[in-house]
Amino acid sequence: MMQPFLLYWTFLTAPASLAASLPFPLDAAEEGRLIAADSQGQQRWQAKWSMQPLLKGGISMVRLTEEGQGVYSPFQQSVRWNVESWWLAGPPLRPSRVEKRFSDLQGSLLLTRKTEFDWQAGQARVETRRGQSRPMVKSIRVAPGTWTPDGMAIALRQIDFEKKKRLQVHLLTDEPKLYKVRFKRVGKQTLTTAGGPVECYKLRMEVELGLLSLFRFLVPDTYFWFAADPPHMWVRYEGLENGRGTPQVVRSMTSFTRRSLATETRRAQSFSLFPFLCVLCASVANPGSSPLR
Repeated sequence: MMQPFLLYWTFLTAPASLAASLPFPLDAAEEGRLIAADSQGQQRWQAKWSMQPLLKGGISMVRLTEEGQGVYSPFQQSVRWNVESWWLAGPPLRPSRVEKRFSDLQGSLLLTRKTEFDWQAGQARVETRRGQSRPMVKSIRVAPGTWTPDGMAIALRQIDFEKKKRLQVHLLTDEPKLYKVRFKRVGKQTLTTAGGPVECYKLRMEVELGLLSLFRFLVPDTYFWFAADPPHMWVRYEGLENGRGTPQVVRSMTSFTRRSLATETRRAQSFSLFPFLCVLCASVANPGSSPLR
């Protein structure tokens, strides 16, 4: 009867072995909160997020989550949403599966979007379902170095922009469409945050629109700010909320916590001892019924 306990222990302590093998910033667990405001400074929505490195089927992966509420495109009313995505830790870091669910404030499902990547075939399968309607499925050819918006801020933190001033990747949006995008470091800037002034790298994102590039002036500039000092946390974003045709917003980080995997493991070990101690105490109180014999 000790086997389930041993399996439980092994599963929870597995993340400790990841720290030495995962590249920065994936070598720690993180969580935080953010808000988004429109161009007039009025808050549109708020969300909490998390990043958790773990082993899944013996493969090093990163689980990203976001839970939010407020007015978020393409919806005109307040909604709630939940995003869960799994990325292969690599290197290179790349998305494996993304699932987004939107509901109204009464809990009725409005939209579900699932994206699954088959990197061997070079394809992504996007399934979109609105309410209770039949799902619409679209397959898209994806190139190496393709990201999705949910993990873009994490992926950018792996880049040493002190040495590398430009980066080109592909971005699979919720439309769904694949775009070639370029990131360029435009300098450093000190931002005022709730925790005080933070010196940041400022990055500009440019989207290659193909034949529509002549009308680039219709698309507002998109900027990211990352703290210049490790762990290079994402601090701010200015750009379109959810792709072309959506409002321009400012997203700002309001809290940020980073915990080493060793700390996470100690917490998991302490928690995993609880059911064992309960069984042990029960066996002492009633030796004849002990499952440990």
